[in-house]
Amino acid sequence: MIGVRFTFDDSKVGDHFLSTILNKIDVANFIWNMYSDDIYLVPCKGNDYLFNSHIVDGPTFYKNITTLNYVVIMSNLQAFPNVESVRDLHTYADYVNSECQMLVAVTDNQFVEVLSKNEQTVKQVYQNAVQNAFSRIAIIEELEDSTLLTDI
Repeated sequence: MIGVRFTFDDSKVGDHFLSTILNKIDVANFIWNMYSDDIYLVPCKGNDYLFNSHIVDGPTFYKNITTLNYVVIMSNLQAFPNVESVRDLHTYADYVNSECQMLVAVTDNQFVEVLSKNEQTVKQVYQNAVQNAFSRIAIIEELEDSTLLTDI
């Protein structure tokens, strides 16, 4: 068990979607690499991004996802233990061979995949998906090393 995938209806999620799926996971303990993100504040007045930097400390990440109103169009968020370990990850093999502990990918404002090296985190994300009545919830058991993280 390496991750969870599901779809969601943003009209049912509210303005704190990332907080909902990462509930009970201590996201403030990571440094977050915004490898790719189209996450906009609502109401959006142009390019009002939820994060103003590609590398965000855990407390700022937590505060933004729990208190600000936003919409996630697309994201590839990577959680690292410290700033020195941050690097861009392109394939599943890159992820496995890195210090990245968790990856949150959202595409087309509805498809979500969360990978984690901690099985308890995978279980928690799965439970959150079930509790929030997301659809097409599935456990990810394995991925090919060459799988692009943009395609998970």
